[in-house]
Amino acid sequence: MPHSVSTTLNPPVKPVTGKHLACQVRTLWPQAAAELALGLMDGSILVQHFTLKQACALTGASPRKVNEARHANAGVSLPELEQSRAIDRLIEALVKAGGVDRLMARLDEMTTPKIAAVLDDDEIVDAADPEIAA
Repeated sequence: MPHSVSTTLNPPVKPVTGKHLACQVRTLWPQAAAELALGLMDGSILVQHFTLKQACALTGASPRKVNEARHANAGVSLPELEQSRAIDRLIEALVKAGGVDRLMARLDEMTTPKIAAVLDDDEIVDAADPEIAA
């Protein structure tokens, strides 16, 4: 049975989100699925805000690359994102090798502000030095 083509210049358009569409497609009867497909083809149904899975299925892109591009668009370049992931892997390896307590203690040592004490007018020394503190 051939479908009829609308001759109006501006047929009504029904906007649908990708999430709503994904939920509806799971429960559609074959005839309703065919009508949905027809609506998508003739423009009477407009899908907005595709889900990641839908966008990847339409474009053939990998979800990982889409997420990388999303981060890149947020001001983080792909090399920076890869460097960040490498740093995360390094931190995880350090925690596995030495434990969280040891890593945090070392970070505390490295980030503790240096306190200078003036002994004489000409000499400035580190007050954290154990010889001076005694």
